Amino acid sequence: TELRFMRPPLYTLFLAGIIYLGDSLLQQLRFVQALLSAATIPFVYLLTLEVARWFSVPAKAERAALIAAALSALSFTLAANATELLSETLFLFGLTVTLWLLLRALRQGSWIAAALAGLGVGALCLVRSVALPLLPLGLLWLLFGSRGRRILPSIAFVVMALLIITPWSVRNYTTYGGLILIDTTGAENLWLDNEPMGREFVKAQLYAMGEDRLARQQLASRRGIEVIIADPE
Repeated sequence: TELRFMRPPLYTLFLAGIIYLGDSLLQQLRFVQALLSAATIPFVYLLTLEVARWFSVPAKAERAALIAAALSALSFTLAANATELLSETLFLFGLTVTLWLLLRALRQGSWIAAALAGLGVGALCLVRSVALPLLPLGLLWLLFGSRGRRILPSIAFVVMALLIITPWSVRNYTTYGGLILIDTTGAENLWLDNEPMGREFVKAQLYAMGEDRLARQQLASRRGIEVIIADPE
């Protein structure tokens, strides 16, 4: 049996919203995810266009963007993930849009684009907590990505991201009595993937702690770091 992680809430809420607006038919859920997967392609075009503008003349930027969009449209993974009830489709769509907004925010000095990017980062963190590093990285990008610092866009970016993340963190604190920023998957996977005694050894110890999420996170973080320090190779 796989270990039950504490996961972020947004993908579950996304599915619940589809069911509420329509019904619980699996095909309907897949259809909405297929639409999201298709909608990712034009944003791949826009994102590539922004990236290419930093390195080439406009004509080459347009060509690069078209090639990237075509490759995305031909991607088997992009199509296959849309048929599974996994968070990858929603996460990839949100990530593409958010990165595009971040690039536009820097190029245009737009605090509105930066604020929308912040909302995107916050939402992505509540889909999969692996997106959390985008918060400091996006801030550094806005502050130092051009000759003139973008102070207002930087503030808008951070404030809007925290506006999304903080209520969930507060909920975790009041529920579990300590700081669980988003979820416990990072800490538990850190130990699971590095423990020399194997994954089943880790699972047995975490299962023994029941639903005490805070204690599980603290133990997994401590033991994961210890085994990495003991054998960094």
